Amino acid sequence: GKEGDCAFVTVGGSSLDECVSEVLGTLGRARSWVITNHLLRSDPSSAKRPRQCLPRQPTSNELNFVWVIDFPMFEAEKDAEGEGVLVSTHHPFTAPKPHHLQQLEQLLQSPSSPPPSNLTKVKGQHYDLVVNGVELGGGSIRIHNPLLQRLVLTKALRVPLEQFAHLLKALGAGCPPHGGIALGFDRLMAVLCRAASLREVLAFPKSFQGKDLLVGAPAEVSRGELEEYHLGVLGAAAATSPTTATETKTSGEDGARQSGQASKTGKTGQSSETGLSSET
Repeated sequence: GKEGDCAFVTVGGSSLDECVSEVLGTLGRARSWVITNHLLRSDPSSAKRPRQCLPRQPTSNELNFVWVIDFPMFEAEKDAEGEGVLVSTHHPFTAPKPHHLQQLEQLLQSPSSPPPSNLTKVKGQHYDLVVNGVELGGGSIRIHNPLLQRLVLTKALRVPLEQFAHLLKALGAGCPPHGGIALGFDRLMAVLCRAASLREVLAFPKSFQGKDLLVGAPAEVSRGELEEYHLGVLGAAAATSPTTATETKTSGEDGARQSGQASKTGKTGQSSETGLSSET
């Protein structure tokens, strides 16, 4: 840390859910207090801002949505040798802001490698959606120009093109401007229901080990179930993989029923978390 830094240590209730709820609430109120009483007051322009900009605690029935935008495209970090490198703030395919496009192209097309400090000033077209302090999801507008994508990968991020040859080929075939967003539907339901934990709004909540205790998933899948979906186990895994779920997990008709449920549950998963990971 440096002079003027302040660290907060908070403790919560006896259960994990109470602890997380109390800790996050305390940190949120502290953050709002710092913004209102320090950052805004120390900024001369804050006097001209409308009062609605000041953070405040929502009422019991109030939903405050906000878009978080104007992220930088790149962040500067140190590699293992201590050299300065650039990493994507969101992902390597995020498009720049339209008014920063020319600046980015000029930097990337220069004969020498552009210094990281210059590229970190370029803003990207990615965004997060937040409600009452909870991030619901995020997304971006993607690069659809293959030449620009090649420059970002090679000059800015220094990524081997072999990893993304298929992407550059697809963009070169003609790709329209596009983008997307992945939302956490379970997070939105937790806010609407005033739930202390996501587990309270999930139909089949998982344990901390990622297991579904209701249907026993994940579980081994029998050879017959694999054949039903035209799947097979190849290579070394085939020699060590159990042939049936009932041999390793349970036995009899009960075990076969649980195994069938586990295989079906494993295919569906939880849509909101999958959506978030696919975008980010």
